[in-house]
Amino acid sequence: MARRRAKGKRTPRPAPTCRICGSKEPRQTAEDAYPLWLRKRIFEWLRSLPPAFLPLDWEQGSKTLLMPVCQTCQKALNVRFESPASTLLKTMLDGSEVLLSPAQQTLIAGWAVKTSLVLRLKSAADLKLHEATQDLRVQLCQLLKERTPAANTTTRIAYFSDRLKASRGRLLPPGWPDVLDARDGWFSVIAVPGFVSETIKGPPDLIESFINMTKDDDRFLLVWPEQTSPQRWPPRELLSIYDVEIIGKSWGEQWAGNFPEIEVPLTPPEAP
Repeated sequence: MARRRAKGKRTPRPAPTCRICGSKEPRQTAEDAYPLWLRKRIFEWLRSLPPAFLPLDWEQGSKTLLMPVCQTCQKALNVRFESPASTLLKTMLDGSEVLLSPAQQTLIAGWAVKTSLVLRLKSAADLKLHEATQDLRVQLCQLLKERTPAANTTTRIAYFSDRLKASRGRLLPPGWPDVLDARDGWFSVIAVPGFVSETIKGPPDLIESFINMTKDDDRFLLVWPEQTSPQRWPPRELLSIYDVEIIGKSWGEQWAGNFPEIEVPLTPPEAP
């Protein structure tokens, strides 16, 4: 006759650890790098492209989730960055002309840096890069506390149009990104329809060199470090689908975001 197994006490599961602040709140959630409204806009744009531009399984992996994240951190990300920036971002992505005040530029820079850190933190955590994960966590916590990017960070933005003509000149200043490889820092490229941002964190002298190289480029607006004058959006010269592909390849990184790398099947025309 079979004996019944004695009922033992179940060992309680340890509380999950927040990927951002390290707390062990019992109720955890997930942070999507991009809000729902932006993901919908991205996929509407992707569906409008010719089939040859995208791999057959491009609809897989539509979310970029950092998890677990405590509800305190998730709410702070929304309240301090997503919600304040959403109305302005929607207007900018539509291509509407906006005179961006210094405060609005800082808001957009904060959103871009926040999104960059979430993307990089997810990647580092998935790859079990413990030292990089810890460093990124500290940076994201500091951003949540200060609400503005760190002093040794720079962000520039551009308008990504649907036109199929390459813009003028190099898209990265001479010597980049090799000058960053040998120094302590990171970069991130975010490209969504109507908006491109490049964020770089590194030593002050290196950041200053990138800022100086960018100032006279009509394709970009420098939004961090904090500017003292309003700037008109979109920039005077627009980027094309070719330019965005070149930017990603120039940095040596795949598209940052939650959509696949686009393969443009045509040879871009030579920029004059």
